[in-house]
Amino acid sequence: MKTLPDGEEYYRLLFDLTPLPTFVYDQETLGFVSVNRAAIEWYGYSLDEFLSFQISEILTPERFERIKDDLHKTRQMPRIKECLQHRRKNGEWADVEVNAYTVEFQGRKARLVTVNDITERLKSEARLRQAEEFYRTLFDNLPLPAWVYDWDSLKFLDVNQAAVNSYGYSREEFLGMQITAIRTPEDGEKLLKHFKKLKDEPESSQPPIKHWQHITRQGEVMDVEVDTFPISFGNYDANIVIANNITERRKLELELRESLRRYREIYESASEGIFIADFQGRLLSFNDAVVRFMGYPREVLVTKYIRDLMPPEDFEYAMKILSNNLKNAPDHVVYEAHCVGKSGKRFLVEF
Repeated sequence: MKTLPDGEEYYRLLFDLTPLPTFVYDQETLGFVSVNRAAIEWYGYSLDEFLSFQISEILTPERFERIKDDLHKTRQMPRIKECLQHRRKNGEWADVEVNAYTVEFQGRKARLVTVNDITERLKSEARLRQAEEFYRTLFDNLPLPAWVYDWDSLKFLDVNQAAVNSYGYSREEFLGMQITAIRTPEDGEKLLKHFKKLKDEPESSQPPIKHWQHITRQGEVMDVEVDTFPISFGNYDANIVIANNITERRKLELELRESLRRYREIYESASEGIFIADFQGRLLSFNDAVVRFMGYPREVLVTKYIRDLMPPEDFEYAMKILSNNLKNAPDHVVYEAHCVGKSGKRFLVEF
């Protein structure tokens, strides 16, 4: 048990200048016997008010009863550090962390208590827990495979259930692997080169590589599109990755490109004239055969409307047929009409 040297100037100066609320209470009466300036300011009571009542004024009833029980059981209370709630004069309860020591004060056993307001810290911790719970819920239930990896070691630090389902590895297996393990050999080598360049040239504006080939535990190769974001994960500088399997999309894109290539080949090489026009009769596209039939250069023909290429009476006739076609919506319509080429010569065309 420490003895506080009553009346010594350095003690009173230290006691009063301590920025944390600090007080001493008598272990027999549980009444306040000394409080510092910080306590007066923080609790809102004057010095005379403090010295006129017991510590029950600032404690919950349950905590006050526990202190009385402890004093009844033993006269030598240990040093205590704990989180409690203290009441201020305005009636508000605040979360505090207290350190309490048994001392001798003015010849009697007493407790020296320092108080640290942790209300904002607890609020921040609660917000952090909520953010972590939100992240975990979002991460675990994301329909796309996602993982977190360490920037330095390239080891998996976390994976979601979608990644487990898509790649065939258990979560425990993932956490024992590097991210190169799910790459094809070619892409694994490309990945290591990519990271080496990023580490050698940290200030470079090297764009991220979004398209990779990944390989599952069963050996299936997937085309994937990834989005990567830097994060702090525990003590690690890490990246979070969201992967989208685009194998079917890439296959469809290749098929579409091939289909368009074949279409363009047929369109351009056809001996019949083929053109596309909008509902105002403006030519949007035409093949080389139309250029040959009409005799206009392509750069002139692209400025023409259908009415510019037909006699007025034939144009009106064609418009009536097309109007009926739009109303009745048959699969197709066939009709004949004259066209006028650049030379002014009329020729009959089957549309």
